Amino acid sequence: MAAVLASMVMAVGGAVAVAGPAQADTVLRVEIVNDGTNRCMVSTGIANYIRQGSCGTTAARWNMTVRDDGSIIFSKQSEGLCVHAVWGSLDVLLLACNATDGRQVWTWEGGAPGSQVLANETPWGPSCLRLSPYSVGDVRIRLADCANSLSEYFHARPV
Repeated sequence: MAAVLASMVMAVGGAVAVAGPAQADTVLRVEIVNDGTNRCMVSTGIANYIRQGSCGTTAARWNMTVRDDGSIIFSKQSEGLCVHAVWGSLDVLLLACNATDGRQVWTWEGGAPGSQVLANETPWGPSCLRLSPYSVGDVRIRLADCANSLSEYFHARPV
């Protein structure tokens, strides 16, 4: 896991510090891009759902906080909101940040070669972010059982 994290952090232009309790978190400004569509994870303000949308916009920019244990929190720092898995449903929302809430803690996990999935450790086991067509023109990013599919492959791109 540490090697995967180190290569991912280096890919977005950051220095990596993986071991040791005295190390500070690393915060990177990124877009989270789906490998299958080349579109970004966005916050639209519509019911706080996380959706797929255009890259290169303010809505597509995230603070990716890589904590010293390798876990990640995605936030809109100016709004004090974080990407939040709603356990017991499929929803992924933008809600008030709480660094001790496991529903806001993500990890990069292996996928197909060159791709990774973003997983959240739910009480029922890991769930992954996945594109989920919701209605015409609206693709939400939701929770699903990790299935190693193209709709789950994401990467962080520096902004």
